[in-house]
Order: sequence, then structure tokens, then C-alpha cells
Amino acid sequence: MMPKSRKSKTTPLDEATIREHGCSRRLSAALLMLMALGMAVPASCASGDKNRTDPPGTSSHHPETPPPDIRVQYSPAYIENADYLSGPPGHYLHISGHLPTPCHQLAEPEFETEGDTLHITLKSWQKPEVMCAQVLEPFVYYLSPESYGIRVPEHIRVNGEAITLKEEEKR
Repeated sequence: MMPKSRKSKTTPLDEATIREHGCSRRLSAALLMLMALGMAVPASCASGDKNRTDPPGTSSHHPETPPPDIRVQYSPAYIENADYLSGPPGHYLHISGHLPTPCHQLAEPEFETEGDTLHITLKSWQKPEVMCAQVLEPFVYYLSPESYGIRVPEHIRVNGEAITLKEEEKR
């Protein structure tokens, strides 16, 4: 004699739960797709319609002034490359390098003019009590001296390193 097969009894609630679960998976997949499209569309739209005052590229870090009510510690910003760019958006320095840690913020640049040379000092700052991974943080910064009211002279030095200006870029 064969054992009696047990039929599983499915209640309407169970079927509704199963249908709902299946729909929630499809809904989750659809939401993820929409979020991915939402992130891609602004990036593509932004690159097609450039404002004339925008830098020719995107800075990964923007200078910040520390809040006046906290104590901060300043460190150098390590510059690897600095190029002078002149074109329709304006005159910019494309500066790339590293901050001492991911917790450091790029400080506002300091300017000093000496004869026909503009000295630019880039530093970083952080709260000293913050624990942080001890790894270098890469950065890219497009700096427009003109936006600070500084006329671009014959020579520019960033953190002591000279930047060569091409003859047609000199003012």
C-alpha cells in the first residue's frame, strides 16, 4: 500500500504573501534600475551644457574654511602636478596631489605676490582628535586666481614649485 500523499493546503493569505513577495522583488529591481538611470542622466546632462564660468574639469575637493569654534591642525597639501589652463571657461590652475589622510579638508588657498611671481600655498586641515586611516587621499582642484581677485602674473609657484606658462598664456 502506498503512503497517503499529503497535499499542502494553501490558504488565500499564503498565496497573497507569495504574490506580494514576487512583486516586491520586481519592484525592488525596478527601483534599482530607476536609481541607476537617475544617477546617469544628470551626469550626462551636466557635461553637455557647460556654464562659461565653470572650470574645465571637476574638482574632487573644494577648499573649506574650518568652523571658528573648533580647534584644527594644519598640514601641507602634497602637490604632484600643477598646470595652467587657458581657454573659453577662463584661466585655471589644474592642481592634483594628495592630502595627508581622508579626514583632511583642503583649506582656502593663500596668495602672495612677489614682483612678477604669484606664490600660492595650499594646505589642508583636520580636527586633531579625529581618528583616521593613515593613507593619502588623492585630490584634484581647479583653482581660478581671478575668482579671488588675483591677476595672473608672469610666473606662478604652487607650494614652492614653479608652473611654466606658455607664451600665449602670459598676460
